[in-house]
Amino acid sequence: MVERISGKRKAALLLLALGRDSTVQLFKRLNEDEVSDLTMELARISKVSPKEQDSIIEEFYYDSKAQSYISRGGVKYAQEVLEQALGKDKAVKIIANLSKNIQLAPFEFLEKADATHIVRFIHDEQPQTIALILAHLEPLMAGNILSSLPEEIQPEVARRIAIMDQTPPDIIQQVEKVLQDKMAAYIVQDFSSSGGVKALVDVINRVDRATEKKIMDYLVGIDEPLASKIKQMMFVFEDILKIDDRTIQRIMQDIDMKDLPIALKTASEPLKEKVFKNLSDRAVDTLKEEMNYQGPVRMSQVEETQQRIVHIIRNLEDAGVIQLARAGEMEEFV
Repeated sequence: MVERISGKRKAALLLLALGRDSTVQLFKRLNEDEVSDLTMELARISKVSPKEQDSIIEEFYYDSKAQSYISRGGVKYAQEVLEQALGKDKAVKIIANLSKNIQLAPFEFLEKADATHIVRFIHDEQPQTIALILAHLEPLMAGNILSSLPEEIQPEVARRIAIMDQTPPDIIQQVEKVLQDKMAAYIVQDFSSSGGVKALVDVINRVDRATEKKIMDYLVGIDEPLASKIKQMMFVFEDILKIDDRTIQRIMQDIDMKDLPIALKTASEPLKEKVFKNLSDRAVDTLKEEMNYQGPVRMSQVEETQQRIVHIIRNLEDAGVIQLARAGEMEEFV
């Protein structure tokens, strides 16, 4: 490995080895300051020995391999693989160098794990511990795990996600250490802020309808304001774009047509077209005319009108009149 060489010089030497075309492509991905610094460093290089250049390329190669191993199995896995390939001393140097320059998200080592395996390791943990883990995972995986947890703890885990605030790094490290012991994995992480109502909404939007109802019934019973806030965020006005045509036509039967020109004031063009598509020609002409001639509307009024329509949609779903597909669900035809 090359010692006592600055990071900028290493980068410049690597660019020389890669050649002009590759350097040009890399410069397109850097900001002006980075390009300026590297250009100055390239200008300072007068002579490079083959040994020095080979060492830089070797270091870059093994650093890249180490990052690939880390993304696949964590730092511990990367070090074990590199030790087998290069020996312990060299592997430790590579990992130590990478640890200074990379930041891994909390619980990132779980992202490639199977949800059923994770459930097996965390199902007996306290709800607040499980919530901390789920709040840091990708929503689809978190939703799958939440659905697979024992039914009696699902609602409380969901509530803990919603009320979660910033979590000190030492707490996250302790939980990660528990999973390290259980799953033989390790990860380095920095301070993280996660959880909250949005995190729970992302998870609930990906669980099945039965699990969602169970969680919401529980939240209504112990914290109605929180449940109401979650319901409002679970389906937003722009999400109408995702609804099938037949369902939109049914929804339109319960909407006050006087609300549509206001609600569509800030809607995207695709959403407007979706609405127009599911109205009669006469209704579309009337709606477009009202939209063209309506004056300025307060943003608060637009949002209030949109929320009123969202409330109608949610009520229709709760009553079983319509069904809104969840992420990852397959449509069943009978």
